This record gives sequence, structure tokens and C-alpha cells, in this order.
Amino acid sequence: MQLVSILHTTAYEFDRTVQLGPHQLYLRPRDGFDLRISSSRLDISPTASVRWMRDLFNNSVAEASFNQPTDRLIITSQIVAEQYYQCGPQLGIETAKNPAMASGHTLKALAAFQQAADPEDTELPDWLHLDQHVSCAEAIDRLIEMASHIKAHFHYTKREEPGVQSALETLSQGSGSCRDFTWLLMWALRRHHWPTRFVTGYLVSEAHPDASGATHAWLEIFLDALGWVGVDPTCGDLVRGKQIAVATSANPDQLPPIAGSFVGPTQTESRMSVSVETAFINSPNVDAHLTSNR
Repeated sequence: MQLVSILHTTAYEFDRTVQLGPHQLYLRPRDGFDLRISSSRLDISPTASVRWMRDLFNNSVAEASFNQPTDRLIITSQIVAEQYYQCGPQLGIETAKNPAMASGHTLKALAAFQQAADPEDTELPDWLHLDQHVSCAEAIDRLIEMASHIKAHFHYTKREEPGVQSALETLSQGSGSCRDFTWLLMWALRRHHWPTRFVTGYLVSEAHPDASGATHAWLEIFLDALGWVGVDPTCGDLVRGKQIAVATSANPDQLPPIAGSFVGPTQTESRMSVSVETAFINSPNVDAHLTSNR
């Protein structure tokens, strides 16, 4: 077990007084067998009424409602989490031999996670193929190869623009952000009918300084004998204890960390800044916070 500290601050400044509409906040990490939240604190200024709920994908979402007008909004989430899942999927002898592709009712239930948004007639590069008739062990090996190829041959860039590039744009440009790499691999896998879902959260790793200490994205693929298995194309490997998942969805555009609205005079301008600090609390190998602004 390792302890991880996360401090996530988002600030909005308006050039005149506005009335804030409801805001949805995806900031609380996903609890489960792999991660337990030891402490959490959510501070919002101006004061807000907060209602917690589970969304369509069982994510924890806080809805903040505001009464008074303001010219700024500051949201700070502080989390300390116990992380237990540090090695990736565990393959037993029989599990390794089992078919990786789900079938029957299981596959039907996963239909929403199989829909590809990009043109179907585009020829995939050979390295993006994952055959349907493989064992769990073979699928794991291929997924690592595919993720490694993206890390080795594509240029990582911190894109400030909202949204996600199409898979074809990422292929043609040979560059993208973590969310672009994630969608590229999801698109390729869905073309072969593999169920995948988009994951947002945080990366805590001194081995990847460009992507560490900030909001991060990767994917999970459903393998029949293993369930949802995390794959991080930005890091070029499976998820192995450096990623802290917050929320999942069928598609990338369904999971902004913070979404909301405001009403103000015509031509009201706003400015946003995001700061994330993450660190292992009890790891002798990490002796400083990894900080990034996006």
C-alpha cells in the first residue's frame, strides 16, 4: 500500500459580476478494492450548496449551486488516498489461456463501449490491430506493444484547447495529448469490437515528468476473464499503480473535471487557471511534489 496526496485547484476570474449556474465536479477518486480515500476536503468560494450523487457510469459527482453573484470562482479539492493496486492484472495459469473477448450477454451489455465515432473505412496501421481470437495472455502482450508504440513514435504535447483530436488527426500529425492518445487506441480497439472506456484522473510518476502531476487520461479495455484492464498509451504500458482514476465514461467528451455555466452582462470575459499537485507521501523514491498547470 502507498499513500498519495492530491491537491487540485481550479480558479475562474470574470471581468464583471456574474451569477453562477450549477457546476458539476468530477474530482473525487474512484473508490474500490484498489484505492481507498483516507481523507477528502472540497472548498468552494463563493460558498455553494453541494449535493453528491452517482452518475450514469457510477462516478462520484458533486453538484454545486450558488446564490450570490461574484466575480470569481475558486474550487479546491484535497485528497489523501491509500493505493493498493500496483502491479497490473494478475494472470493465473487458467486465466491466461482463456479467450480475452467477451461473448453473449456480456458483450451485448457492453455495446455502449464499442461504438467508434470515426470513419469505418479507414485502413488501420498493422500495429493497431488486436485480433478477436486471442487468449488473455496474448491480449495483454499486444496491448503493451500498442501502448509502447504510441509512447515511442508519437510526440506528447500539452494541448490547452478543449476537446479531443480525432484518431485520424493524431495518426497524421504524430502528436497529441494524453486524451488524444487514449482516444486513438480506443478507436482502434473498437474497430475490432473490443469494449473500451475513457478514464480521467491523475498521474503520479517521476518517470514521466511531462505528464505527471496533472490531470491525466487513459483507457480501460474489458477482457472476459479479467474485467476492466487499464492501459496508458502516454506512459506506454498497462496501469500499474501510478494512475489515480477519478471517473470513466464511454467517450472522452463526457468527462470534463468541472463543467458549469454563468449569466452576466453582454461580452463578459472569463479567465481560467488549473493547478494540480500530486505526490507519494510515504515513498522513499519521490521527494518532491510534481506540479503542472493546464
